[in-house]
Amino acid sequence: MMTRALELAARGVGLVSPGPLVGTVIVDAHGEIAGEGFYTFDQVKHAETIALDQAGTRATAATVYVSLEPHAHHGRTTPCTDALITARIKRVVAPIEDPNPKVSGRGFAHLRQADIEVSTGLLA
Repeated sequence: MMTRALELAARGVGLVSPGPLVGTVIVDAHGEIAGEGFYTFDQVKHAETIALDQAGTRATAATVYVSLEPHAHHGRTTPCTDALITARIKRVVAPIEDPNPKVSGRGFAHLRQADIEVSTGLLA
């Protein structure tokens, strides 16, 4: 699923500046894709929240594959970590921490504090 998240992120090439490329896939508790999303700068929503909107209640106890650590700070949007916690996600898989010092490591820490399992590493 991480490969799919990276494919989705690539759809934002040329459309995200100054933000990062991000793709998200949500797999429900039955192993089915429940939602997908990718980020473009002109959208107010991020990849995670687009995918959560598609997934609806199927996001509960789901696994989220996201190409970059979800942000835990307030910027143009509310924190994606808050949306993931509210949706009662079970697990988040991401290959890398966000290199942005406002985010780096904080998103993963916020999710872990909410008892969400976090797996990291390339194609985790």
